[in-house]
Amino acid sequence: MHHVFFGNKDFTKMKHLFLFFLMVSMIFALVLPGFAQEPTLPAPTLVPPTLVPTEPADVVHYADYSGIATLQNEGVLRVGARFNMQPFSFLDTTGKLAGYEADVATAVASELGVLIEFVQVTGENEIEELLTGRVDALIGEQVHTRSSEQIMEFSHPYYVNAQRMVVLETSSYSRFEELNGQPVSVVQGSYGEIAAQDMVASGTGFILRQYFTQNDALDALAKGEVQAMIGELDNLLRAGRQGMRLIEQPVRLDPYAIAVRRYDVNLRNAVNRSIQRLFASGRLEEIYARWFDTPLDFDVLIPVYESIFQDGRGIHEFNADIPMRERSLVEKIAAGEPLQVAGLSLNPDAPQERLVDPFNQAIMDEMARRWGATINYLPNSARNSVEFMFGGSADLAVGVTPRWDGADRFDYSRAYAVHGDRLMVLEGSRFQRFADFRGGSYIGFWYEFPDDRARIEEIAAALRVKTSVYEFRSVDEIIDQFNNRNVDGLFGDSLWLKAIITETARSGLPWQVFEDEEYSRVPLAIALPRNDADFRSLVDWTLQDMFLDGTYQRIFRDTFGEGEPLVMLTWSGDGSWLRSKPGQ
Repeated sequence: MHHVFFGNKDFTKMKHLFLFFLMVSMIFALVLPGFAQEPTLPAPTLVPPTLVPTEPADVVHYADYSGIATLQNEGVLRVGARFNMQPFSFLDTTGKLAGYEADVATAVASELGVLIEFVQVTGENEIEELLTGRVDALIGEQVHTRSSEQIMEFSHPYYVNAQRMVVLETSSYSRFEELNGQPVSVVQGSYGEIAAQDMVASGTGFILRQYFTQNDALDALAKGEVQAMIGELDNLLRAGRQGMRLIEQPVRLDPYAIAVRRYDVNLRNAVNRSIQRLFASGRLEEIYARWFDTPLDFDVLIPVYESIFQDGRGIHEFNADIPMRERSLVEKIAAGEPLQVAGLSLNPDAPQERLVDPFNQAIMDEMARRWGATINYLPNSARNSVEFMFGGSADLAVGVTPRWDGADRFDYSRAYAVHGDRLMVLEGSRFQRFADFRGGSYIGFWYEFPDDRARIEEIAAALRVKTSVYEFRSVDEIIDQFNNRNVDGLFGDSLWLKAIITETARSGLPWQVFEDEEYSRVPLAIALPRNDADFRSLVDWTLQDMFLDGTYQRIFRDTFGEGEPLVMLTWSGDGSWLRSKPGQ
């Protein structure tokens, strides 16, 4: 009996198996996309790639300014796009560029208060168009990889595709390793070929055979000329070949993002602020739903920094230069000089810091071990860690909440934990959600966090409940008031609540946190020197490597335990251009 590997029944089965694999491996909770849609110094280390010459080399000038200048001078965001990438960026029947990515880029420009101009590019010339400044950003299945970070910066990803392997339904293959020494077809110049070459380079013994089109590559599989074919999941689902099936394990995950020139921190920040606002407001999910009918976990892809809507800067208030550091921290590590790290309290009398310190220190110690670096921790620097950086006494700060009012002074790593405002009650309480609180009830907060009073009142007003607010000034007071049932709930950041649970353990109070109600979701990251692109890559890649080999999850559970370890999206490739630098 023949099968169609994208038929409704098999598609549902395949989707469940695929999701199960990804949840178990903790690579990324990717939901399969729908298949029914149709259609101010120059950067001294910025080395352009070898390109097919389109004009004499002596007249090619590479841009050394931020794309912000184009937005300010012309009121236009110039975006290079491939015009044949359905359903991401393609010409519709009216000749207008349409698609999911086209809509995202248009929404970003609108949020920035500028117009958008789409410029047609191809896979052969898009990098040169970007680096020369003829466009200031690229879309159209721009995959964030480690090697591409050598020449480009990337926004937060807003889509994840996958390179997948197809085999005959009658074959016995279920894992990549079983195809060692076997011929595998790929489309010449495709992301599938790149992913397959990466696997060959890492020791998987495929014999790659190139074909001009996906149909040719699939025909070769059908005829028995090859034993498998590697291609892009979206395209494979649309192909609908009978008698074929997908291997469950993805060959590679491909996050799509907006690309800008490397070191263009100002344009990258402006684009990321817009993407975060589009996500936080629900607009991004609306755009996504216009093109795809399956959900995507944007929480995994896009962090939302503090003060996201309080950052009132217009485009003319962004700097239009390329701020360059005299020396990367990568060079400092290579020279054997110790890194000065802020962010730890190292104070046994500070309950919240005592909870977080072991986690942050374990993360940082493991990173330093992998780099062969020495670390000096600056004591009593947990609550004002970024000020240590700004003052020059610290190189980086661990355990930082990314904020937009600090984005002009620091960069931030990918998040490695999430915390936020929660509500806690005693087990057996009649209050099982915020909306249960009524007149005569009390919700407490800690006096050192006065903003929490306003948050309690704001949430209560939104839910139309009337509750009184109580200010706590000592742990003993919390114990007494809850033992006497004078206060019904305790509001605060989840890290602080966990610290209170630890501090009040001697009282035997049985606490219960409302885990299903998140009143805020705040990433925990590492503050990095601004525009130190090499070091930022090194930090993010190391976190990803720790996630992939399970070290991150072990550290999280052993030293933190607040919620669950994050699922980290990883960039493919080994980034040999950075790994080959002295000391790496």
